Amino acid sequence: MEHSQSLLTSAAARSLRRSYRGFKFKRLPNAVAEARSVAGLLGGDAVLRIGKEAREAELKQVVSPRVLHLATHGFFLPDQEFKQTNSMPELLVAGSFRGRDGFTARRSLAPPENDWENPLVRCGIALAGANHALQITNAVAEDGLLTGLKASLLNLQGTELVILSACETGSGEVKIGEGVMSLRRAFRIAGAESVLASHWQISDKATSQLMTEFMRRWRSGEPRAKAWREAQLSLLHSENFSNPYFWAAFTLTGQWR
Repeated sequence: MEHSQSLLTSAAARSLRRSYRGFKFKRLPNAVAEARSVAGLLGGDAVLRIGKEAREAELKQVVSPRVLHLATHGFFLPDQEFKQTNSMPELLVAGSFRGRDGFTARRSLAPPENDWENPLVRCGIALAGANHALQITNAVAEDGLLTGLKASLLNLQGTELVILSACETGSGEVKIGEGVMSLRRAFRIAGAESVLASHWQISDKATSQLMTEFMRRWRSGEPRAKAWREAQLSLLHSENFSNPYFWAAFTLTGQWR
């Protein structure tokens, strides 16, 4: 939004926002701290995967956890029309398209009658190995980019809460008869009761503080909606993160209790 441009360039906002802004996903030190804090609040049964251990294969093996917390980079790419050409051999080899900021994301080949790409292959989160995704030529190999389409196939039946602590995880497109197709929607399709997702680029440091406070309150017995509201208020009343940019990006959908 135009009125947020000055804020987006402020010192606090420049602290490693969790969005894709170049050819590489950068390290998020506060995301690591957030993951460790949340794991500690969840107790001894929590499974923590950081850095190279946060692999796509690990996530796909998860079955109905009570809470799934993902603190990483997120991305949402604009729609792109398929070009009907005779260069099918090249298309089969590349299996990718060029999105904004020069980022190349993998996609599935669509039949000729489909003119636009599925929104669920244009949104996702980065996992271990995402910076080397372009080097993978095997179409079925894991590339470290968990798209919405892949997320919708996870087994999250009975999962009470999914926290997508990354940029633009709630962004999507409205499709007639389908509603908003987004990464948030993908995790709901997978079975999650409620999903906490963002609508714009977020601050790494502020989000770490926000999510830790939310989890602390929820684990203490507060209903999800109340715990989230109080966590937001804690940042609103803080010295460094009182601007809505830092605490209003996320919305909680699904079960509120």
